[in-house]
Amino acid sequence: MVNFEDPRFTELDVRTLQRTYEVYLEFLNPKGEIFIFLDEVQEVSGWERWVRTIHELNKAKLVISGSNAKLLDKELSTLLTGRHIDLVVFPLSFKEYLAFNRVDLKDRLDFVGKRVEIEGFFRKYLEWGSFPEVVLLSNERKQMLLHYFEDIINKD
Repeated sequence: MVNFEDPRFTELDVRTLQRTYEVYLEFLNPKGEIFIFLDEVQEVSGWERWVRTIHELNKAKLVISGSNAKLLDKELSTLLTGRHIDLVVFPLSFKEYLAFNRVDLKDRLDFVGKRVEIEGFFRKYLEWGSFPEVVLLSNERKQMLLHYFEDIINKD
């Protein structure tokens, strides 16, 4: 797994990506099917063509993730046509938020019986939002939201 938001990867291009792959093969000598996980790969100039080449040569299975709107670009979709599955993760609905917090509502009576608890969760839902990772965090919640907002404002 390579996360390209890591500060050590600030000056990356596709040659660095290829060299990293070659070093991986040389030193780890993997057996069987190879899986490559690239997170925030949109930070690497020219990554799309490298990924397409690796895929077309059937050298590895690739998993690409990121939070940037660049990954949803139509030009990118054209380049990877037939080679990708889009999985867009949306913020949680309030019902999903309750499920994440282990509040099970089977019917209206459950709602009445848990009203005070649900109102407390609703206040938190409004205060902290409903990004799945933020909901699961407790101590780092504020830091994670600040990071999201910085990314949205500065990168998207």
